[in-house]
Amino acid sequence: LPVETSWFLQRKLEADLKLEISSENGIIVLRPNGKNLDASNVDAFRSSMTAAVMGIDTVILDLSTIEFMDSSGLGSIIFANSQLASDGGRMVVCEVQPGVKVLFEVVHADRVLSIAISITQAGALLTK
Repeated sequence: LPVETSWFLQRKLEADLKLEISSENGIIVLRPNGKNLDASNVDAFRSSMTAAVMGIDTVILDLSTIEFMDSSGLGSIIFANSQLASDGGRMVVCEVQPGVKVLFEVVHADRVLSIAISITQAGALLTK
């Protein structure tokens, strides 16, 4: 396949971004199953996050698979965080990859999001 075609197919596949849901010491862990969180898949991510956090008090968002994120992806995470907070819940974001960490640092995401290095640290922050 030509490079443009294979790139397009990859982006289409990632537009179907889903969340894997697991538990760590009784806390729900959500992990996106794609490499990118951007305008091409943010609507699916936002819908999945909204459904996943409904009725939950504490959530760990594991970004270990996300290698690239744009401002729409970050906005969707901040939206989910504020949705949880408005219901008295808390979310900690963890396992932020280097490419995404740059975005978080540039926009000072740590001012509105709790960010941990690992799932273990995230769990500890949520049980305090």
